[in-house]
Amino acid sequence: MPIYVVLLYYLMIIAFASRSKDKSVVKEDARDFSIEVVVPVRGEPLEIVKNTLLRNKEAYESTPCVKKVVILSDDDVQYVETLKRELEGFSKVEVLRRSQPKGGRTGALDHYFSYSTSDYILVLDVDGTIDKESLNSLCMLSGSEAAYVLPWKGYSLDKTRVAETMAFFTDLGSLILYRLRSKAGFFVFPLGSGTLYNRDAIIRLGGWGDNIVQDDILMGVKLASNGFSTRFLENSEIQVLVPSKLYSLRKQQARWAFGTSEVLSRNFKRILDSPLPLYKRMEMFAYLLQPLETLLPFLVLVLAPIVALLERPSTPFSYQFMNVIGIFLPAAILGLLQGFLLYELEKNRLKGLFKYYVINLGRFSAILAVLSPYLSFYALKGLLRGKIKWEVTLKGQKEKISPKEKSPLWIAAWSGLGIASSMITGNLYTLFVSLLFMLASLYCLLRLEL
Repeated sequence: MPIYVVLLYYLMIIAFASRSKDKSVVKEDARDFSIEVVVPVRGEPLEIVKNTLLRNKEAYESTPCVKKVVILSDDDVQYVETLKRELEGFSKVEVLRRSQPKGGRTGALDHYFSYSTSDYILVLDVDGTIDKESLNSLCMLSGSEAAYVLPWKGYSLDKTRVAETMAFFTDLGSLILYRLRSKAGFFVFPLGSGTLYNRDAIIRLGGWGDNIVQDDILMGVKLASNGFSTRFLENSEIQVLVPSKLYSLRKQQARWAFGTSEVLSRNFKRILDSPLPLYKRMEMFAYLLQPLETLLPFLVLVLAPIVALLERPSTPFSYQFMNVIGIFLPAAILGLLQGFLLYELEKNRLKGLFKYYVINLGRFSAILAVLSPYLSFYALKGLLRGKIKWEVTLKGQKEKISPKEKSPLWIAAWSGLGIASSMITGNLYTLFVSLLFMLASLYCLLRLEL
């Protein structure tokens, strides 16, 4: 059922977007305002910081409204001094260290916003790459919105199937959940990397607060509930680094699942009482419920061996088979229909790469299947307002030496038990579920990180 709900939710977005008028070009009366770029870092590889700044150097130096670029570090003195030496010769770039780091990433952002003097502040992650055309387009804005959101485009440092799949789905997510949601008229959430914030608006809202796991989601809720508007920037772009290994992907996605669910749990009434129209509030709830999509499929996997042993179906095998087809075939059809409609709606942008959608849809389904224990656990933990240890997504050399992800082995072992139990009792329903998870785990073990 969650799979059907998510697919129907995406189809609803596509339908709303296809019926709306084209808002890709918004005329604004541009005015002069200043921008600062802030990049919060803690425990990030030095080579990633330097290489990203090298890629962004031309954009920073050629954009007149960008007054400075600040690397805001919560690392020790030695790290900061080394970083300063590495970045000598970069104009506009400053390295600042908080002498008393507290509050994590959001504490650092609140600290920076409190003493910044520019009109707008562009928040970037350490791996965020922006070209000069996108950055210069920010100088032409009117400054009428509380936040401007740049679309994401995924890139990777290592060419693995994990990286290829996540780059594809980063682009697809940006298309559906930002470009098309914006076109459909829904509230556009900020992104943790690539959002241009109006400094005064953020100060008036009291900033983020300390140790917020999903800062972009929380700030989106605060902006929407206080009547502030945001805008998606069609003709700009920021490139974001995607994980290349299943282990680092699991760390990242578990943190996102926890953070989004926690914001929903703590701000349910705030969203309900926001000045947005009712249909936009309901859609916002649907958006924030996405991390829970893996919960019921994972519970089905957990219960499959037990149900197989407890319940021997009295119906003929052929009847069971037709029921299985009736349950799962429509999901496959809806997935393909979603891809077809996307490519029809955005054919100029997507350039007819429908076959890559089908291939990566299969890969992504396998990834969700093997990561479902972690994603389900952390989404529930967020709803229950538990605590989580903040971990930076592994990058560069740290990612290369990270251990092999073990969840495919556990999924394979448990689904194997489900297959055996199902064959003993002749339960085709639990057999089919267990087989799907077995295939996903085998694919991840044998092919995914190659």
